Amino acid sequence: MDLAAAGRGVTRQLRARGMRTRMVEPGFEDPATGSAASALASYLTLQEEGRGTRFELTQGVKMGRRSDISVETTTRESESGVELVDLWLGGTAVVVMKGSLTVDV
Repeated sequence: MDLAAAGRGVTRQLRARGMRTRMVEPGFEDPATGSAASALASYLTLQEEGRGTRFELTQGVKMGRRSDISVETTTRESESGVELVDLWLGGTAVVVMKGSLTVDV
């Protein structure tokens, strides 16, 4: 447990919950979707876990571009129940495209 966080009433859980995920829409599949992983981890933390949790998500396997995404949440008890305090997203990435954007001001 993070002692600094514990002083603020924050709960950090060390166990990990693993799952395989996919982000598919017609004609497109994303091998790694950090925003979706963050939203899923937030939902599961508040609706099922009820405490801070580490999530290990594997995505992109079916398309041959495996991605390992890690999301860690911390929570605290409040008058209205459990609330999300922090969310940390991590993983690896491979550059498949580069570009630039110029804005005239």
